[in-house]
Amino acid sequence: MRNRLLTSVTALMLTSMAATSQIMHAVVFCDTDDAKIGKAVEVDHDNLIKELECYATFIDYDICLYEYSGEDCSKGMLLQALDELEIAPEDIVVFCYSGHGTRAMNNENDPFPQMCLGSSLDSEFVPLQFAINKLNAKNPKLLVSFTNCCNKESDMVTIKPLLAQANGPTSLSEVNTDAFKKLFAETSGQAIITSSKAGEYSWCSPTIGGLFITDLLDVLYLVGQDKIKPTWEDVFENARAKTAARTITTSIAPYKATQTPYYKIVPGDATPKDDKRDKVTDNKDKVRENDPLAASLNDLVDKSLSTDARLGMIPFVLSKYFAANGKVRTLGRNGMTVDYEPAQEFLRRIVLSRRIAKIAVVKRDGNDKHKEISIHEINN
Repeated sequence: MRNRLLTSVTALMLTSMAATSQIMHAVVFCDTDDAKIGKAVEVDHDNLIKELECYATFIDYDICLYEYSGEDCSKGMLLQALDELEIAPEDIVVFCYSGHGTRAMNNENDPFPQMCLGSSLDSEFVPLQFAINKLNAKNPKLLVSFTNCCNKESDMVTIKPLLAQANGPTSLSEVNTDAFKKLFAETSGQAIITSSKAGEYSWCSPTIGGLFITDLLDVLYLVGQDKIKPTWEDVFENARAKTAARTITTSIAPYKATQTPYYKIVPGDATPKDDKRDKVTDNKDKVRENDPLAASLNDLVDKSLSTDARLGMIPFVLSKYFAANGKVRTLGRNGMTVDYEPAQEFLRRIVLSRRIAKIAVVKRDGNDKHKEISIHEINN
């Protein structure tokens, strides 16, 4: 598990308010250890991390990422995360879950699933609505939830996603960031969507991840291309239709299946709240405490510092965070490797680059001094 806060690239300008430091809190639970669907969930994990980092950058928010995968994807860790999360009134919360899900018989009062969270024990399952209620009680400006979970393990054929066409870094110049600001920063309330309606399976592939997550991220990609309106109703309805229209080939008789995502949107009070930022730990402190590696990498691309000053940081970053012969894998928007280089060469390259605005750390090997990390670049 990693809790990490990555700073935004540009100064935040609030609509009709003075500038402050707003946060997108992204709580991501992924059951990557599951023997049946773990590979697919790992794809969801990487795609969600990359895209959430991009969305926060698009809207000029800091992102505080609470990431739980492997053995940390559990009921105990979820309850702890929900209890400990500190949210200021103008913050955004995005809750994501990918893994197995289920529901009780004859439960017509709750259309959302129970999250299995890496367990097969009923006592360890947590209703999605419980997590939503706990997060909403903290009064965020906007609460968004994406969940991809099924009742049983599944197989399916792969279908090429739109983001597979984006094989390089994310480029801010190619995205209508104002559309994302309307969707996230200028909206309040709740926007909750899950991958299938009550009584249905959800389906996944070890190569592209959950079908629904793939479709949802494709739709959000189109928002930035001005091809879908920047409202949660339009985003969710297009994602629902895209997934529902699939003909899914399975290994289970009758060997064909469909799934229909279910969503709920609750408009909130658009009146700006009194954002008591002093009640929440300072962003810069969180950066250093929760993810010093990510913070240091983003210092190296901080153009407010001179090139000489940033070049002078390289020996410290290299000795502090990388093992001898450490490597850095650069991932494109589609998750494919576009570069693989020694850590020292990578660090020098990003310092000297005029285009790189932000580095998103997608994976690391868990060591204090990493033999390998995977990153995604966001360019101006």
